[in-house]
Amino acid sequence: FAKSPHGRKIELRMGPALETLRSLTGPFDLIFIDADKANYLNYYRRALELVAETGVILIDNVLWSGEVLLQPPPDRSTAVMQELNRIIAADPGVMAVLVTIRDGVFVVRPTGARKKTS
Repeated sequence: FAKSPHGRKIELRMGPALETLRSLTGPFDLIFIDADKANYLNYYRRALELVAETGVILIDNVLWSGEVLLQPPPDRSTAVMQELNRIIAADPGVMAVLVTIRDGVFVVRPTGARKKTS
């Protein structure tokens, strides 16, 4: 990051993602989720708390190599990805677009009707 003119704005944190997310205070303009799929729903819920009203959450791999269409889901990670997709699609507090490039990316933006998540 030292070579970037914006390096002073970057803070590298290493450790378990959920612990790190709990220690952060927002708001953030952009949150990118690309981690262990079993915790995607936890990451998304925390991201909703941290994202700015005009911010965006990007969620990678939401098509999960097409496995999100399988019933029953073959494993826990697939089940979590299916649940995440259902929650995002049904949430009136966000506007979401699924970009179907590669393994799928959700672009999620709060709409102002966002309720606190638990």
